[in-house]
Amino acid sequence: MSHQPAPTDQKQHSASDNKAAGPAQTAPSAPPRPRIPGLPRRMPLGPRPLHVKAAYIAVAVIIGLAYGFGFSALSVNIYQIAGPIGATPAEASWLTAAYLAPNVSLTLFLFKIRLQYGIRKFAEIAIILHLLVSMLGLTVNGLGMALIVEFFSGIAGAALTSLTMIYMMETLPPPKKMTIGISLGATMVTLGRPMAGVISPYLLDLWGVRGLFMLEIGLSLVAIAAIYICPLQSPARRKAIEKLDLVSFPALAIAMGGFCIFWSVGTTYWWTEASWLGWIVVLSLAASIVFAVVEVNRKTPFIDIRWLTSREILQFIVALFLFRIICSEQTTGAVGFFRQLGISGDQLVPFYELIFIASIAAGISCCFILKIGKQIYVKMFALVLLCIGSWMNSHLTILTRPEQVYVSQGLIAFASGLFMPAAMSFGMIAAFRKGYDYIMSFICLFITTQKIGAMMGSAIFRSFVIVREKYHSHAIVQSLTLNNPDVAHRIQIYGKSVAAAISDPVQRSAEGVVMLGQAASQQAYVLAYNDAFLLMACLSALTFCLLGVERLIQLHRARKQTMAAASATA
Repeated sequence: MSHQPAPTDQKQHSASDNKAAGPAQTAPSAPPRPRIPGLPRRMPLGPRPLHVKAAYIAVAVIIGLAYGFGFSALSVNIYQIAGPIGATPAEASWLTAAYLAPNVSLTLFLFKIRLQYGIRKFAEIAIILHLLVSMLGLTVNGLGMALIVEFFSGIAGAALTSLTMIYMMETLPPPKKMTIGISLGATMVTLGRPMAGVISPYLLDLWGVRGLFMLEIGLSLVAIAAIYICPLQSPARRKAIEKLDLVSFPALAIAMGGFCIFWSVGTTYWWTEASWLGWIVVLSLAASIVFAVVEVNRKTPFIDIRWLTSREILQFIVALFLFRIICSEQTTGAVGFFRQLGISGDQLVPFYELIFIASIAAGISCCFILKIGKQIYVKMFALVLLCIGSWMNSHLTILTRPEQVYVSQGLIAFASGLFMPAAMSFGMIAAFRKGYDYIMSFICLFITTQKIGAMMGSAIFRSFVIVREKYHSHAIVQSLTLNNPDVAHRIQIYGKSVAAAISDPVQRSAEGVVMLGQAASQQAYVLAYNDAFLLMACLSALTFCLLGVERLIQLHRARKQTMAAASATA
């Protein structure tokens, strides 16, 4: 049996004293202070100094921006990227599917890998993998290579999502992890999109698509240095990966990957026109059933499906899905509206700057107002702001410009920044109450509702706009007849606008008819977007009512329990 090392003062005793004392009389040596192997001694395991806490928070910011910018640069500039790689807009939509298909499911499985092999080694390998994939992006010269790069980017990015949250909460005391840690961590994850909207137009102008990957490489290099300087404390490792995981995870990956493809490209190819979309759904549902059957019959399930289907968690799922659909009003609706009016690129930089500032303000505010047990009030207040902002956006016209929606979009961005931390804090606490292993189930729930829910919300929003555009376009065209003097006058005006290029009056008149049709289609899209914004306002009000009813039920049950306890003690 090995002996504990003797303290320094004992080492100074003479050998004769040791012999006189004998083995039985030797004072027991104090155990050395535990230290994680490889952790620098300059970083103690106890409470960290303020500058060390600031350093870990800075690392979380760097990792969050490195992850967020990678995917957001793709989604924000999908049409600008399509041209240089020789792809049509329909083909470019597959880039989003290629990124998200492995990203969603891998985020879950990586949780077990961290438990078994250690968080520090996991962090170092994850950021190096992200750097290698970013460097691979410099070789993109066509659609095929771009799909490969995005697929591996999704794999590399899956690890960085959780690292942002872990670093943000690393040095905070336990009571603050569920409030300040989650508030700042969730904010960092969401800043990638507005950051991409601000920076990417200039990068594309200077270096094209390679400029986006060059910035990713720079962020990854900074993140590598930060991770090695500020290592994470690894909890005790334990065997987490089981044989049945080799059955469960492929089924989960097929299911989530299929749903990601379906929601990513469904609007582009249209739901009822492409029969292969239906087969993807069938395959995903079959894989989901296989996964559920295996997990329900396991002693230690990969994901606790029974807990996920409990009443409390089902209510949580419905609220999160509705929230993600409502948030598509900004990520898909407002940007799509201005793109329809021909406003994009650097013209939207101030718009994204506003979202960036509002998101940071929401995260900081949430640090002060988010309290354990009071999360539902933060969520309800956020829904009120979402309802007001969406209703304000439902009165847009063809002359509306980005600066005229700053107030409404600022409210929506601020509300989104409030709702996310409150929802995540509530779910994490519910998982901790059940046990540490339930965190995996909550991560599955949260990632599914956020990533797949975001794709679903975007697809539903765009589909609703397309349907309503057809309706309004039909109604407008019915009123446009050449017998109407106003219509004839408008065609004449359009024809005169091209008189310098077209001398033939018949051709000018025909061109005037074409331009009138384009103006009518644009007006129909404006009306369709107004309908969609109004729908989001109604959904916000509905979600607010659902949360309000849930809170009233909780208060009623608490009151009954208090009365029962009082009567029992009387």
